[in-house]
Amino acid sequence: MCESTTLVYKLCFFYINCMVLMYCWWRWLQLCVILEPMQELMSRHKAYGLSPRDCLKTTLFQKWQRMVAPPGE
Repeated sequence: MCESTTLVYKLCFFYINCMVLMYCWWRWLQLCVILEPMQELMSRHKAYGLSPRDCLKTTLFQKWQRMVAPPGE
């Protein structure tokens, strides 16, 4: 094998690894976006003993109340 072919193989290997790492990093970030709000639900479930459905309903209702509340409140 000539030197240029070896260099091409090394570059291809490097770029493939970068793409795989970027994909894994992207998936990890997506999981963080999903799991962060879940922590609030799980802590509410543990603290108040509500069913998962009720935890979700109360959390969403409280967030909605904060969104529609006037700014001075």
